[in-house]
Amino acid sequence: MQLLTKKYLIVLFNKWGYWEKYKTEYFELFSELITDPKKAEPYERELITKILKLSSKRELLSLSNKEIEDIYYSKYSLDDIKNELKIIDNHTNITELKELSANEKIENEKKYLLEKEEEQKLLEKNMAERKCRLEEINKHKIEVENFYNLIQNAAKDEFNINISPNIPTPEDMELIQLWKENKNVKNETEEERLLSARLAEKAVASFFRSQGKRVEDISITQIDNSNNGDWEYYDLNICNKPVDVKNARRCEKQYQRYVNFCIPSFKRRRKSDVQIAGVLSCYDPICDLQNGNGSPVLFLGTTSKKKHDNLQKEFSESNLLKIDFQTGFDNYKKFLPFWIFDYPDYMYKLRKESLNILKTIPIPNLSLYNEKNINPIPAFIAAGLKHNYDLSSTLLEFEKILRQNISKNGFSLPIIFLSVLHHFLYVLASDYTDNYDPYQYNKLIFSTNDKTRPLFIYDPLETINELIQCLSILWEERTDGLKNYKYFKLQGFHILLGSTDNKTWVTLLAYCGECGKSPLIFGRHENCPSCYNHKLICPKCDFCSINCSRHTDQSHATIPQ
Repeated sequence: MQLLTKKYLIVLFNKWGYWEKYKTEYFELFSELITDPKKAEPYERELITKILKLSSKRELLSLSNKEIEDIYYSKYSLDDIKNELKIIDNHTNITELKELSANEKIENEKKYLLEKEEEQKLLEKNMAERKCRLEEINKHKIEVENFYNLIQNAAKDEFNINISPNIPTPEDMELIQLWKENKNVKNETEEERLLSARLAEKAVASFFRSQGKRVEDISITQIDNSNNGDWEYYDLNICNKPVDVKNARRCEKQYQRYVNFCIPSFKRRRKSDVQIAGVLSCYDPICDLQNGNGSPVLFLGTTSKKKHDNLQKEFSESNLLKIDFQTGFDNYKKFLPFWIFDYPDYMYKLRKESLNILKTIPIPNLSLYNEKNINPIPAFIAAGLKHNYDLSSTLLEFEKILRQNISKNGFSLPIIFLSVLHHFLYVLASDYTDNYDPYQYNKLIFSTNDKTRPLFIYDPLETINELIQCLSILWEERTDGLKNYKYFKLQGFHILLGSTDNKTWVTLLAYCGECGKSPLIFGRHENCPSCYNHKLICPKCDFCSINCSRHTDQSHATIPQ
């Protein structure tokens, strides 16, 4: 039996780098293999297997397959030897077993060092790339945080519009008495309405004084008929600008609705340059109003006949939509909607500052903003800047129209409201159904979940949000009958009519004038077959319109389809 020599064993261990580690443990065993084969036999297979399996590169071995086979052959079967060799070959790429020369060792060491150097370079490259990615991510995070702060700041303008009424003065009560005599008022309800109107005038005066404006009370001059009769045209003189106050009272049964204006009938002639200030008050008992314990009133902002005329001209189309705020601007019985009022531009200092800063920063990555629940698109629209975000064809069309309307008519709540409504009616009349959903308007209008700031305009009663909700429900409930309507009319407060022939009209959107339930929607609620404009019947109180013959008229009227 041919045995391994000490030379071979030491060479093998040196080449594998294990000699220093194992020489003490195996030196005696090596000697026994050389001098006394019989004594070494029990360890032979273990030792050779150990040596062979330690190799990570079989070409470093100095023994051939034949030599290993000769070593095992006298003691182990051929199959054992083949299995052992197979195990070794599975762990290494040995082509032959030979002793390496000194030059080969040097070359291998160089190769090893080069490999290590390449590995180190690759590691450094990966670390550098990872650092760049982290820096980029941190940069985007800072951009997101800065943008988020801008949006928050743009919506932080304070609007102290909830005004607690003062105790009426003797002059106020004298004025109320004058109004009562002129209108022949004899019941407490009417007196309560008149007192509410006077306190609304004083609330508007208080608001503008808090803004540092000079205010002159023109209405009170009625008691001595002074001031050349200007009180016939307006109530307040604010920095030499005439302002008339319209007071609406919240519906007793639904706080967010109003059903009546408190404007004396003799104040009918309006000069075109008179501003109208809107106030929303509550149905407080007259004793609370007299004692200064009435509920705070809400100042809605101002508007004017000139603005109304411009809006009607801009958004009314003979073949689609007619806007009728009221039949004759001087008719106090007609309603002005909440969304027609706006707050002065000087109250939006933080919005203006934030949107100007926005013009100096890069367009952010939309996916990063989704993580923070921020929608950056409205900020770019409000700032008049372009963006590169993907939108549906319908939204792109609406965004283009919205930007054009803002550019032409100014940045205001009425412009947003009518832009949304007009586009919806256009889609409805054109039978467009390609993934359209009115709820998507939110993506262009609201940056956060705060629905009082459409495009960063203060909307305390959330009229834009309510409009989108109503249109979404109307769209969801649309029937074959609704698809036939091609002409539309917006009347008074949130009342939308539709027609198939531009002659006979049917109510599509409304609210209940009795209990205040809102919204009433075509397709979800029943239309009255009897009353004018086929008003929607309230499912709560069964009201449709005053003096409707529906309950007494047995004729079978039909609703035009």
